[in-house]
Amino acid sequence: MKSDQTTKALKERIKEKTCLFNISRLNEVDLSIEQILRESIREIKTAFQYPNLTELKITYQTTVFQSENYQESDARITAKSIRDADHFVIIEVILAGFDSNIKLGFLAEEQELIEVVADILNQKFYQQRTRYELKESLERYEFVFKAADDVIYDHDIVNDTIKLNENFEKIFGYSFAEEEFTLEKWALNLHPDDQKKINRRLDAVLTDPNTNKWEAEFRYARNDGTYAHVFENSYIIRDKNGRAVRMIGTVKDITEIKQRELTQKLVSDVSRIFNQSDTVTEALQKSLNQISEIGSFPLGEIWMVNDSENKIELKVTLQNKPEDFYKKYKSKKDFKKGEGLPGFTWNAGKFQYWKNLQHRKLFVRK
Repeated sequence: MKSDQTTKALKERIKEKTCLFNISRLNEVDLSIEQILRESIREIKTAFQYPNLTELKITYQTTVFQSENYQESDARITAKSIRDADHFVIIEVILAGFDSNIKLGFLAEEQELIEVVADILNQKFYQQRTRYELKESLERYEFVFKAADDVIYDHDIVNDTIKLNENFEKIFGYSFAEEEFTLEKWALNLHPDDQKKINRRLDAVLTDPNTNKWEAEFRYARNDGTYAHVFENSYIIRDKNGRAVRMIGTVKDITEIKQRELTQKLVSDVSRIFNQSDTVTEALQKSLNQISEIGSFPLGEIWMVNDSENKIELKVTLQNKPEDFYKKYKSKKDFKKGEGLPGFTWNAGKFQYWKNLQHRKLFVRK
């Protein structure tokens, strides 16, 4: 008799372990909440000592799923998940058609079983909810990444890779088909006059465990050789040891704003210079020096069309002019219309930008 009871108890434990194993294997990625609840009810019923009488109701948030013959009964056990107070699972088990004159009831192990199952289900739903929220967050991030007017970047500092949105190509002209961007490659495109200052500041910010914000204004090279004035604003993510591991931010092209500011300043400065100068040549010289200082130009000349309007003549050059340029290229004091860079600009009547002068056929001072 004792042997039979032991065998029966062992079978019940096996059923319970099988139930837990099968429920734990339910894939919350592929199955909906309703599907998981349906399968769980089926598994729990088979694990109880009276499966034909066992009926269940499982509640998760506003979702309620129950077996076909579930009804209120005095013969009932209940379990509530304890892992998440805001998102909980409640399992209620009854014996359908229970007759109080018949001594039927639940095993202590069955109570323990539904308590464990409630926690397993709650954990699965938590993972499912987290995965869904993460997916939504990533979709919003990707939308912002594509829709923003600014350059948005995500710098994996540990692996030194920089992910850029499409605006990087639109603003700076670099193709995404080119080699992967790293911090070193990014820094190489900084204006030479900005490189040391920006690199020094960035190193200091990244190594300071108490700093999570980075802002900087600098000039960044476009693919055509010109420079854009940009403003960078980013947030630094650090690990538990304070080491910078990730940097997410934006780079805004403020070239037009800076040009307006510089134009207003230049107009004001040149107006003041002309009012305070004794001669036109003095005013032109001081104006050229001011233009060079504002734009950080190493070389500058002012050319003016003569009174006969048949030539454009050199009036002034920078006082601290680079002698190498004038040693390398022929000295020229005037040009005809359409001749050389000054004559070409005069003829075109608009701003000109030439690079690789030695390869330009119209650049005659060779």
